[in-house]
Amino acid sequence: MDFLRGFLNSAGGDVIEGLYALLSGQVIWRKLNENLPYHELVFSTDDFWSEMVESGYLTRTDDTGNEDVDPGYTALRIPDKTVKAALIGDLVSYLFGGKETE
Repeated sequence: MDFLRGFLNSAGGDVIEGLYALLSGQVIWRKLNENLPYHELVFSTDDFWSEMVESGYLTRTDDTGNEDVDPGYTALRIPDKTVKAALIGDLVSYLFGGKETE
């Protein structure tokens, strides 16, 4: 996906660490921009996670076991194995310059 390629080109440590945690099966907590029109998308970390939710790569989850998380943060996870495989395919494509997955 084009948005994923754009974000990865400017990704910081938080994005890389978050993706690693997600691909390892963990839940991550991130702030989301709930009112993000695509035409106003900027390559910020909050917009990255928001767009990952909107695109279906991630889903919100109930994870109330973490009391150290600030209010306004949302628990996120990869919804299933099919989405995980698609995300891995897109990341491999980005890293090695192959064709993007459909």
